[in-house]
Amino acid sequence: MKYLMIFIFLSVSAISFAADSEPSPGGGSGSGTGLVDCIYNCQTEHSRCELRAAEFLCNLQAMACLASCPVGGVTAMARAPISFPVTIKRDINKKHLDGYENNTEDYAVMTRYDNRSTTQTWLMKPVGENEFVIQQASTLRYLDAYDYAGSGFRAVTRPKQNNSSQRWKVRDIGAGRYTIQQVSSNRYLSAVGTRASDYSVVTRSNQHMVSQAWRIETDTSFDFDAVLDSRINIGIDTRPIFDFEAN
Repeated sequence: MKYLMIFIFLSVSAISFAADSEPSPGGGSGSGTGLVDCIYNCQTEHSRCELRAAEFLCNLQAMACLASCPVGGVTAMARAPISFPVTIKRDINKKHLDGYENNTEDYAVMTRYDNRSTTQTWLMKPVGENEFVIQQASTLRYLDAYDYAGSGFRAVTRPKQNNSSQRWKVRDIGAGRYTIQQVSSNRYLSAVGTRASDYSVVTRSNQHMVSQAWRIETDTSFDFDAVLDSRINIGIDTRPIFDFEAN
């Protein structure tokens, strides 16, 4: 909530700057009222969300809401995507979703105990209702998975491909747990690996098992203040604050 309030404060400040510098369609100074209302509506919805849902999901929805607020006739979402950093870990043993950063291991995804590395930080970007693309923070590669049995349906990371194998539906199953379902295959992200298989992550049909239950939490390893400071002097910069998209 703290960072959302900071973002709103900066957004309102930016509106004042825009009102002084951008003419309205009628020739005078624009008031920015519509944008102000949109921002505060997003804040209200975020507060309501926190009463019934996990912080990470509320933050994602709030960022998507803020990005949809119109600036100069174009929404911020249309100008640039937004992401929010999270950690994803198994419910049963709290091992974190992780991924190799080299081709030797085929950029395979596995689980590891918390090592405070950006390989275990994931950037969730809303692309539809309860639907996201998920990037590994250290590589900016996208969570993906093979879709045929010969590969074992292994989860991997891949460069951006703009296809449904890299889109994931996140569903609340109660008690702070979520399932993560691949859109292209309708299979669920599952941690079924053993030491012999390097604790690999795969996709499986819905089995209603603990191997498919994940906890997703807002990550605290990123220096949000530094990200905000880098944007303060830009003025009415409609690129989202939390944008970790690869160039």
